[in-house]
Parts: sequence; structure tokens; C-alpha cells
Amino acid sequence: MENLKVTIFQAYLFWENIEKNLQNLALRLSMGVREKTDLIILPEMFN
Repeated sequence: MENLKVTIFQAYLFWENIEKNLQNLALRLSMGVREKTDLIILPEMFN
């Protein structure tokens, strides 16, 4: 069985602003995920 690589993403969320949250996620992930990951876990209230 292979190992599962998990990335847990914690970030400030902008209330009821989906577009800004998605932009923030894209920016943070491009800066922070350096290795291959199989699963990205977002905050419960992300969307």
C-alpha cells in the first residue's frame, strides 16, 4: 500500500466572498504546496 500525502490548509476566510476565498486559496497553494499531495483538506466553512 502506498502512503497518502495530505495537505491541511488553514487560512483567513472572507465572509460570503467566494471569489476572494478562491483567489486566496490559489495563491496560498501555489506558494505553499511544494511536494506532491494526494488530498488537500480545507477549513469547514471554506465555501
